[in-house]
Amino acid sequence: MTGADALCVIAGLDPAPIALQAAAWALTVADLQLADPRTGYLWNDGGWIANRRRHAENFIGQPGPCDPPGTTQLLAEHHLDLAQLGRLAYLPIADFDGAHSGLAGELPEEGEQILIRLLDWALAAATHPGTPHAWTETRPSPTGHRTDEDRVWTAAHRLPQTPVPLHLRVATSPHRSGVAYAISPGPEGVPAWVHEALPPLAFGTGPSLPAAMAMAEHAATEAAAGATVLRTADHPLLIPHPAPEEDPQPAALIAQAALHGHILDLYTLVAGLRSPAQAELRGSDCTYTSPSTGHWPDADDGVPATLSADIGADRHVPATRTGEEANTAPVDSPAFRRHLAQHQAAVTPLAARYLTAADSLPGPAPFSARHAAGVAALRAPDAALLCHLEPRPAGQTDDTGRIIRSLPTDISKLDDFVNDWYARRESPRHT
Repeated sequence: MTGADALCVIAGLDPAPIALQAAAWALTVADLQLADPRTGYLWNDGGWIANRRRHAENFIGQPGPCDPPGTTQLLAEHHLDLAQLGRLAYLPIADFDGAHSGLAGELPEEGEQILIRLLDWALAAATHPGTPHAWTETRPSPTGHRTDEDRVWTAAHRLPQTPVPLHLRVATSPHRSGVAYAISPGPEGVPAWVHEALPPLAFGTGPSLPAAMAMAEHAATEAAAGATVLRTADHPLLIPHPAPEEDPQPAALIAQAALHGHILDLYTLVAGLRSPAQAELRGSDCTYTSPSTGHWPDADDGVPATLSADIGADRHVPATRTGEEANTAPVDSPAFRRHLAQHQAAVTPLAARYLTAADSLPGPAPFSARHAAGVAALRAPDAALLCHLEPRPAGQTDDTGRIIRSLPTDISKLDDFVNDWYARRESPRHT
């Protein structure tokens, strides 16, 4: 197989004569760029394939792909029929003139884009580092959202300081063009639902199997470089910090968690209460158990058992897992605070007071009963001592004591209460 043939395979192009000519010219330009000392950046951050990932993972608010170096020469000095090359974008339609006569004027532009893509992939392939990933073809998942997959390949990317690997996955489908790739944590070391969570840590579609594998490898390498701050779908850090020997103080937890935004304060907690309140008011089964049976008792179904776990899942509090001491501990306990310290998160004293009281009711109990217990705990005389420890956004002048006194025990009034609180927080006098 020639280099032009191989480039067509990677770029997902039919190896028609015009495609092979275009690939040969793209390789020529790529060789010139790779030999130019000014383009040493092509090897940065795992190679130029990062540019193709920007195209495949082009999410709102993120930078899109760049034209590869050499594009000007590529387009200015070629001797190709760009219209003929552009027809490849509409394969497998044979009678192009009959089927797309109205698009004939767009063919040269399509041809240019194919030529640029070939140069992009030539540079990506040349700068992709050799990796030890061992890909294995596996059976497609027989259940869930992946029932349309045709063939699946997987590989593992091991990480230091954790038993949780990164799982690389590529898959073809008869109902989708290209080859999908994704990386996710596990399956070792995380619950099954966390491993299968959507969206994965990174995902996209490559034009061919080798391209998708290379993009998955690059995504895994990138994720591994930032693994100490990477969080799984249930919000714990992929690589937890060592558990402190002493009981962490709430103020220290809050100060550390403020750097990462994982703080459950009173306002965030009360805003999260609307969902279970509305569920119970609709007549849904909205009962919770106590931590003694586990905040998260089942490692596979991803269903929280306590009110604390349910609110935490919605409000980005790192979940506890089966077998951990914190999984059966109250929120306001040393074991749970050590768990928060490991994952750079915090629950403020007032929020912890509410959740601990709400979770303390024995057996299955409806949300309304647990909410009443939580509000009663906030109104206990000693709770006033906790008010000064409640962090507030800059400019906010809420009277925490007044908020607690007016917090309704009637769950049908929670929605209006939160809306009013939000409106006052965001009003100009608080900015």
